[in-house]
Amino acid sequence: NSVSRLIPQKPEKTGATFLRTSKFVEMQIIRDISTLRPEPSIATIGFFDGVHTGHHYLIRQVKEIAAAKGLRSALVTFPVHPRKVMNADYRPELLTTPEEKIRLLDDIGVDYCLMLNFTPEISRLTAREFMAQVLKERYQVKCLVIGYDHRFGHNRSEGFEDYVRYGKEIGIEVIRAHAYTNNIKTGEHQNTPISSSLIRKLLHEGEVEQAALCLGYEYFLDGTVVGGYQVGRKIGFPTANLSVDDPDKLVPADGVYAVWVTFDGQTYMGMLNIGVRPTIDNGPNRTIEVNILHFHSNIYDKFIRLTFVKRTRPELKFADIAQRLALPGMSGASRLCAGPHRPLPVHGDEDLLFGLQSPLLQACHAGADPHCHALGRAADAAGAPRSLHPACDRDHPGQTQGRGREVTGV
Repeated sequence: NSVSRLIPQKPEKTGATFLRTSKFVEMQIIRDISTLRPEPSIATIGFFDGVHTGHHYLIRQVKEIAAAKGLRSALVTFPVHPRKVMNADYRPELLTTPEEKIRLLDDIGVDYCLMLNFTPEISRLTAREFMAQVLKERYQVKCLVIGYDHRFGHNRSEGFEDYVRYGKEIGIEVIRAHAYTNNIKTGEHQNTPISSSLIRKLLHEGEVEQAALCLGYEYFLDGTVVGGYQVGRKIGFPTANLSVDDPDKLVPADGVYAVWVTFDGQTYMGMLNIGVRPTIDNGPNRTIEVNILHFHSNIYDKFIRLTFVKRTRPELKFADIAQRLALPGMSGASRLCAGPHRPLPVHGDEDLLFGLQSPLLQACHAGADPHCHALGRAADAAGAPRSLHPACDRDHPGQTQGRGREVTGV
């Protein structure tokens, strides 16, 4: 059940780099058949939002059939969600942006990604017309592998038996793919088939660990750091406010999360708060704020990636900021971020966050070091012991410059 796939590369504008999985073939993306006409292929159709483990299972079946028949493997997909084409106000809550989806599909190793622009004219085609005009004539599909619950054609009124009958009439073999299940328990259901809808449901509930098992990688958000109210900075917990690149991408449930923060090729541990900051009466404005541990550079207008590890608690309303500061710190973020494929940092983070092996650090966090003043002042104002707030502004010998802090969640 471990999450084994790596998150996809970020576009070069962020400067962030990620390892990619090896692939056997370079996928060709075909948007216009007048410039490149695909060879006869075994294909499947779908929007492939999230490119999750269920999609991988389906595409693996396509590749196996293609290899057995000596044909190319192909995916027919859409750059924009079909419902959004028909209704501009529709918010699809995407798991992956179009660019992220292409990078994930590229890692699977299919021959063709056939990008079909969904139009009102295409929406009016019956399943038979779509198979004849688009799949057979345009893309030269010889065999169509249908997802276990997939439907297409006008009003999606026809089913698998209809597709088989139409295929025999026009010369396309139609095969039903097997569903992929995992030991994900949702509600009263065990072994629920993996789907994009299931993953959206899990993310809406804050179940980012379960969502990662379904996706095959940890869910992430990309965006730009923008200015905020700077409340966190005033109380010793500076946060970076994220404006998500794609407004259609799903933002998980409100709450506090342990996350990885990546920018300019470096990855840091962080504590993230999503919500309306009820303690300071923020109104209905939902914000995404991350406190980056051991980091204190100005990153306004920079592109960053937030990768979700675990939800630690829901967003809470406190009587005031002083009451919030009086709570014990949640420095377990470093432990939550670590895992078999995510080793702990080796540059002193563990000392600051939970080991406190250095005698100087022990004295600092106990409040004995007069140079540890920034968070100490906030703790004093709240009437809380400084030992509950492991953070400092001093460069300790042999330790990494920076601070170990938790997002305020206010």
